[in-house]
Amino acid sequence: MKIVAIKQTASGHNIHFISDEYSEYTLDDLLAQGDKVALENVQVFKPKSGKESVRLKADKDKFNNLENLAITCNEGDYLFFDRHYLHLKARNGRTKKKWTAFSGHSSSSITDQPKEGYGPLPEDEYKVHFTQTVDADNSEGLWDTLKWLKKSPAWGLVATPLEQIKGNAYGRGSFYIHGGLFKGTAGCIEINGTENGHFHVFMRLYKRDCRLIVRYLK
Repeated sequence: MKIVAIKQTASGHNIHFISDEYSEYTLDDLLAQGDKVALENVQVFKPKSGKESVRLKADKDKFNNLENLAITCNEGDYLFFDRHYLHLKARNGRTKKKWTAFSGHSSSSITDQPKEGYGPLPEDEYKVHFTQTVDADNSEGLWDTLKWLKKSPAWGLVATPLEQIKGNAYGRGSFYIHGGLFKGTAGCIEINGTENGHFHVFMRLYKRDCRLIVRYLK
């Protein structure tokens, strides 16, 4: 079992471990589970006195891309998009996790932000409404299912709306974070292939909407 995230509201308290199957465990749950399965990236620490605890195994590879490390989910975490990656960042700006992402028509540039249906998502600050995520698994009836199937090559199977709260929208709107098979959007943020599903499942660990900062390299 690999631990991919730790939800922690205060140091040493209210700690919940999330496995690579996105199941949640308390410390006691995980200690009990450890007797049944191999814990891939954590180890049980048994002090001479006191209660057992769980530690992450040391990762000595300085080139590690964070994928093998458990991530602590904290209230100050936010998303950052630079048109190459969608980063999950800590309050201090450190990247905890990232997904390859793109916005705008495949031939557009960052100077095309004012162009409706062509340019990338306008820069500045947004709220990502994970409480309003829609997905094909929650289709309402046959007609809705057929619409999802039709748009899935360009849209994917799960999407979350964005609300711009700072910056110049250039009269544009109705932006989402969604998936798709091919690179290129009308201005939304796109995470291609199965990674879109992985992103949305991971962000559900926070159980809240999230701040998004959009900044492009000049």
